[in-house]
Amino acid sequence: MKHVESTCRGPATVVRLKGPLVDEVLDELSQHATSAISAGVGRVVFDASEIPFADSQGIELLLDVADQLGTIGQPMRFASISETLREIFEITGVADRFDYYEDVPQAVRSLS
Repeated sequence: MKHVESTCRGPATVVRLKGPLVDEVLDELSQHATSAISAGVGRVVFDASEIPFADSQGIELLLDVADQLGTIGQPMRFASISETLREIFEITGVADRFDYYEDVPQAVRSLS
């Protein structure tokens, strides 16, 4: 089963994870994120609409991706993040490392 998909949306690559951000999907997500960063010069949006929660390894991967984006002057952009995932980010102290948008179109527009 494919847990992660990437699509081109205007100037951005949208990376969408289907399911929780836990160990068994991290390699797949990392590959998609690295490819998207390389292909779009950091113009990446992470569609979080189907991520119900993340464990500590998932959060660590997101921080690694945010660091990669930061080296090229791009923020990590999340679209459609759930309240639960946002709370997890706040509790773990990483919420301020990311930019948040109501939906994918709004996040993509932020790239213009």
